[in-house]
Amino acid sequence: MPAKRLPRSSQVPGQYLGYSQQTTRALVRLLSAPPGSFVSVEVLDDVAESRPAGNTTLIQAKSVGTRHNPIADHSPELWKTLANWVRAAKNGDIDLARTEFELFVSKKRTGPLAHSFDAARTVADAASALTTAQAKLLHSSSVGRSRRRKTPTALAPHLAVIFADAAIATEIVSRMSLAFGSGRSSDDVLAPLRTKLISDTVLEIVARQMLGWVKQTLDTLIEQQRPAVISTDDFHTELGAFVRRVDRSEILNCFAPPPNQTAVDLELRERVYVQQLDLIGSDYDTKLAAARDFLRASVNRSVWAAKGLAHRTSFDELEERLKRIWRAKRDAVTVQSSHHPAESQGMLLYAECSQVDASLDGRSVPSHFGPGCYHAMADTLDIGWHPHYRDRLGTPPRNGGDKGGGA
Repeated sequence: MPAKRLPRSSQVPGQYLGYSQQTTRALVRLLSAPPGSFVSVEVLDDVAESRPAGNTTLIQAKSVGTRHNPIADHSPELWKTLANWVRAAKNGDIDLARTEFELFVSKKRTGPLAHSFDAARTVADAASALTTAQAKLLHSSSVGRSRRRKTPTALAPHLAVIFADAAIATEIVSRMSLAFGSGRSSDDVLAPLRTKLISDTVLEIVARQMLGWVKQTLDTLIEQQRPAVISTDDFHTELGAFVRRVDRSEILNCFAPPPNQTAVDLELRERVYVQQLDLIGSDYDTKLAAARDFLRASVNRSVWAAKGLAHRTSFDELEERLKRIWRAKRDAVTVQSSHHPAESQGMLLYAECSQVDASLDGRSVPSHFGPGCYHAMADTLDIGWHPHYRDRLGTPPRNGGDKGGGA
């Protein structure tokens, strides 16, 4: 039985597109804003970009339909936007000396008055444009015996606000600009992404990922009743990490200096992964190398994540791959060397795993990183070298996030 179509408001799709457009515009602004900036949604305006020097751009984002033109001379949206900015400035919510204004329209549209505002780059030009608008839109019902058209009712309250504070309105118009999208929000995102030296083969993947990240971040902030504000630094860390995950063209370099002896000595005294090596009879040099590998891998993991050189999910995937390899090698050692002592079996398993390729997302890593990852898992008894390591060591305390380099 065919489903019955329920009646719905014809305004709903347009309203949703308007809200969705804010997220897209926020993403575009995050891609172009200077380091140290913040981009917000529904905090200062539809979208706002606040820069480190204290300057702000307020953005009204308008979506358009087939017959809809938000910058037409008689569009209530145009004049409501300008009136809202005038009110905000009059109330002290806006510092005019440090604020720019953008009216963004999702598709190219024309409007003589709006375009005259966009072209006004000085206070004198802005005053002239507003005078023209006033003459065109503010009419008396009659002038002598000659009747003239009345000011449209939908515009009257907005125009009253604007022209009651003409000095403020003039300053805003001199700082106002129009911006147009392509009519396809996906294309509007791809254009600035192309400036980030991202391969064409993964450009759309990155665009979808970052649009989803921006939406999820904004949603989470709003759900937590916090201002919907995103740092451009956080955004670019996430962008860089994801690009490097899908655009595999780099080598992960070592950022970890050799650890000092004090840190190494502490590892040798307290760590479970060192006890694991004791169970299989490893000598001091082996344990010393293990402590150094663990510490350097831990530092590199933290730096790679902080710099956005590796995406956080890449470390989880590497851990799972290393565990599968460990299980396979453990089973092989058990079958092939069952006649050898348990300590010898453990030593063989450890030697085999120490040679495993620990590349991250197909990129080469320093030689200490793979062993460091294995020591991190051995430290929490997720893996072990001695056949009966769990019976011998019990359950160690978790070390709260020090995963030693990606495991």
